[in-house]
Amino acid sequence: MGSDEMPVPAEAAALGFTPAPISEIDYHLLVAEFDMLWSRRPDVGLRERMDQMMRLISAFEESRRIASSA
Repeated sequence: MGSDEMPVPAEAAALGFTPAPISEIDYHLLVAEFDMLWSRRPDVGLRERMDQMMRLISAFEESRRIASSA
């Protein structure tokens, strides 16, 4: 894991979601992509992708919160 990557929080794993840790750069790219998709009319596949993106974004933000409180 690089110095700019955050660990996956235990809360995400408890929910059955265990993504690979993402870097802060990947996080910002993911948020930008999500914002772009938000303005589109979502079909089923796009909705699933956006759900996955929201889980990754939430996991990263939670790991950042945990790291800052340590």
